[in-house]
Amino acid sequence: MKILFWYNRVKTNKKGVAPIMIRITIDGKRLNISTNIEIEEKYWDQNHQSIKGNSDLIDKYNQYLVYLKSKVWEAQNECLKNDTPITLDFIRNKIKGTESNSYSLLETFDYQITHLKNRVGIDISASTVKKYETCKRKVQSFLDTEKSRSDILLHELNHQFIFEFDAFMRTKEGLQNNGVVKNIQQLKTVIKIALLNDWLNKDPFVKYQGRIIESKRTFLTDEELNRLELIEIKNDKLQRVRDVYIFSCYTGLAFSDVAKLNEEHFQRINNQNWIILDRTKTKNQSTIPLLPKAVAILNKYSTLKSGILLPIISSQNTNKYLKELAIITGINKKLSFHSARHTFASTVTLNQGVDIMTVSAMLGHRTLKSTQIYSKVNLNKIAGDTKKLF
Repeated sequence: MKILFWYNRVKTNKKGVAPIMIRITIDGKRLNISTNIEIEEKYWDQNHQSIKGNSDLIDKYNQYLVYLKSKVWEAQNECLKNDTPITLDFIRNKIKGTESNSYSLLETFDYQITHLKNRVGIDISASTVKKYETCKRKVQSFLDTEKSRSDILLHELNHQFIFEFDAFMRTKEGLQNNGVVKNIQQLKTVIKIALLNDWLNKDPFVKYQGRIIESKRTFLTDEELNRLELIEIKNDKLQRVRDVYIFSCYTGLAFSDVAKLNEEHFQRINNQNWIILDRTKTKNQSTIPLLPKAVAILNKYSTLKSGILLPIISSQNTNKYLKELAIITGINKKLSFHSARHTFASTVTLNQGVDIMTVSAMLGHRTLKSTQIYSKVNLNKIAGDTKKLF
């Protein structure tokens, strides 16, 4: 951070005086604020960063310049002490004496993101951090293009801001309803943190309503799953992605849970092997009996180096290869890794008559309502249950 006082001759008025400015530079970004001290240029000493002269008034002016400089350093020290980002908006508010409402929206985002990053691998996944980073970028874009601002103070937030940000994502960003609502959820969490920390007095979300529209779950049928299992694949990468995907089809584990799976998550109870782990997303426990086809895949990769159970690659590349696999196997569906979890819930369990409460426990759902979504799409189960009516 750099601090510089300078004479703003461009603002010279009819009396021949102009204001002394204070410039703060952080990471190449500048903030210029008037000190409200106006003098003739001949009295300004740029080298010594002070006003020339020996009067009581000039002494007070110079003391005030020193005071302003100390306020800037005080702001920086406060940020370091509280482990919050040092921003120009925060310093502006500190100088102007509005620090009681000085936290900005992007500062609060940074506060949340920093704390989440510290928890990655403990009780937070890296994907959760990315969601907040994505939402922050969209807020920055909204402020820049729609408000011509680099940031906004928390106390300036209101329903209008939320409503316009919602509209911006739908019209300018081209997001569908669920994408908009999910970003709004991240923003709402950031605002909640500000409220809990007493950085904000009024919740701007009080009158906002946004609802996720239930999307169609993609899952493999018995025939498609069998086709994917049996097809011969010569490409090693595709074969490994297929195997990990099939493993998820028979365990219901999400990608983040498969990626973290290790020997500690396996238990043998009543002569049956089980996977018992806390889900990365919800922290709810999943209790899953290890089905034979899942065991076969684990055995296939038992020669991998210690600690690694399955050949996991990045989520992005996995989904890319799954699209290739869908083409190769003639599956006319948009496959992503999460469709394996849906396949487990519908085709592998509910469709085979497994009780919905049991499926809910295996999936690690918080409520039965989450599991009931799969029963809605399970047409084969409906057909089987109603066959006796015909």
